[in-house]
Amino acid sequence: IMRDSMPLLSIVDLSGASLAEYHGTLGTTGVNDTNYVANGIPSNAFYSKSTLTSFLLPASLTTIGSFAFNNCSNIGEMAIPAMVNSIDASAFVNFGGKINVITSNYYYSSINGVLLDKYQTKVLQCGTHFSGSFIIPSTVLSIAPSAFFYCSKLTSVTIPLSDTVIGTNAFFGDSLLTSLYCSSVIPIDVTKSGSVFSPITFTNCTLYVPSGSQIAYRKAPEWTGFTKVVGTP
Repeated sequence: IMRDSMPLLSIVDLSGASLAEYHGTLGTTGVNDTNYVANGIPSNAFYSKSTLTSFLLPASLTTIGSFAFNNCSNIGEMAIPAMVNSIDASAFVNFGGKINVITSNYYYSSINGVLLDKYQTKVLQCGTHFSGSFIIPSTVLSIAPSAFFYCSKLTSVTIPLSDTVIGTNAFFGDSLLTSLYCSSVIPIDVTKSGSVFSPITFTNCTLYVPSGSQIAYRKAPEWTGFTKVVGTP
């Protein structure tokens, strides 16, 4: 309700609040939900609220629903409290700022404002304002769909050795990406994940792969678009 009735809302501080359970039809406008759990940010709660510049979550928060902060492009940073145990995969798609997780959280972690699971086996979400290069940890086994969606200031990414799974639209819209480093000798199979790199300007992005595997990458589906494939030691 707050989101819908305050079109110029820019700063929200819920750090000292408790979110009560609610059952009824006076929830988020345009959503059919009638059941709202306690200590949760519900689905679509602040969807496309581009006027928001600062948001402090409750310390007692446990869940963040689907599209909760989707398209909140002007929030500079979001601190994920220690008790959060569930973040929907779409909660922060096209979110602008850094997503920093309190170190005592048992379920999630972050690196330079990029959201990962606790044990850093999955990259979950990178804010669209992320600038520069990002080295994906060697522990990562998967990159979530839309993980780097429209990170238009991202210039370089390193994908580690492993059977890394790359989700649909993982690097979609990363228009300034100029270098992509892949450590795997065998090209990662992304045939089941659509538009992983689209619409990257392939002529401007150099793909660095282990020496001797250039031909394999040039022939592999989804990787064939890269016109500059360079072997590295």
